[in-house]
Amino acid sequence: SGFVPIQTIQSDTVPGDPEFTTQWDGQRVTITGIITGESEAFYNPAWYWVQQGEGPWSGIMAYHPNHPYETIRGDSVIIVAGISEYSGMTEILGVIYYNVVSSDNTLPAPSLVNSRELNAAIGATAEQWEGVLVKVDSATVVHAGTTPGSSSWYIDDGTGQCMVGNWDAYTYVPILYDVVNVTGVIRYAGGTFNLYPRDNGDVEFLFNGIGESEVKHFDIALLSNPVSLSSGVRLAIPERSSVDLSVYNLVGQRVTDITKGILEPGVYEFTWDTKNIPNGVYFYCLKTKDRNLVRKVVVLK
Repeated sequence: SGFVPIQTIQSDTVPGDPEFTTQWDGQRVTITGIITGESEAFYNPAWYWVQQGEGPWSGIMAYHPNHPYETIRGDSVIIVAGISEYSGMTEILGVIYYNVVSSDNTLPAPSLVNSRELNAAIGATAEQWEGVLVKVDSATVVHAGTTPGSSSWYIDDGTGQCMVGNWDAYTYVPILYDVVNVTGVIRYAGGTFNLYPRDNGDVEFLFNGIGESEVKHFDIALLSNPVSLSSGVRLAIPERSSVDLSVYNLVGQRVTDITKGILEPGVYEFTWDTKNIPNGVYFYCLKTKDRNLVRKVVVLK
């Protein structure tokens, strides 16, 4: 019966349905598009993303556990599969045919959106970006995640917050008040639209926007973890203080001193040269007059 445009599958929703269920749910279709997110880029290897053209409604996520074919970003493909709604997410399911037409194609340009447009609370405006490759520019990290580097984090470009995930794909560790450009594909899960960067190039650090007047508490933030040749650390000091920032090993031996002395309020960055440091687990320890803070760092060459 010919190709069904991805835009049609995504935008043809059940009238009045708050989950925007596609009316193609349960049907088998033939689609074509460009792979914008390959399985190897995601912590769940059953996922990949396909997009046809650019703009709203143009992308869709596939779910195919243990698929026998290789998904490569930039491949133009033809897919025969079923369409399914899974917890509000329209996805390709039950692939019975996957054919690569050509490779190394130019990817669709990421649609430039504001962070509020990726908030499920605004309904159809967010729904139109499900499955699409998008970009949010000059957004501030407003929540670095409960465990930076291994949990979702949030950005806000001044219009409203959106969630960023897929932490295994990139080495950037979110730090409160960092200003970043973030590119990625959109997945809907748990009532939230998630922006999933695919690699290091999708998260561009611009600068840290914190000012001295905004530093409310002492903090240590690792700029990367694990590290190999050097380890960067950012120190937030809310008031004039005598500080001792040092590194210790697992048996409690002091390995090196990072900084000692009086620091004025502000944000400071330091680098620990780890070229000659053995692989292992170490701890940054910040001591002030009335508090101690510890952050674990892994040296892995």
